[in-house]
Amino acid sequence: MTKKALLITEDKALQQFAEITALTLTKLNCQTEINTCIELERALKLSSEENLDLILLDLDLKIFSPLQFILEIRQSDSSKDKKIIAFSENISWINKKEIFDSGCDSIMSGQELKSALNNLIQF
Repeated sequence: MTKKALLITEDKALQQFAEITALTLTKLNCQTEINTCIELERALKLSSEENLDLILLDLDLKIFSPLQFILEIRQSDSSKDKKIIAFSENISWINKKEIFDSGCDSIMSGQELKSALNNLIQF
């Protein structure tokens, strides 16, 4: 069974890193797929897909409000139970309580995300 993740970030280097990680896991016989996007409407559509396992959300987005996105996800019947992991390059400025209260499952730094990405999309 293919594990699917949605990565929402403007960081091109992170997008490439995630795509290479997914390809590597697939070659190691762990079927994974990562979709990347930065447009709000597309992100909302992809997040409601039935077979999506994980949403990785960049809190540093400038195109739309990540907090508002989380709230919208949690209000949708098709995506309210999806796991959401938020990340930021500068985690110290994040109001973690506000993010958790909106429905986020975990918050980490961008570096922590890169270190844990294999495990996050594999399980």
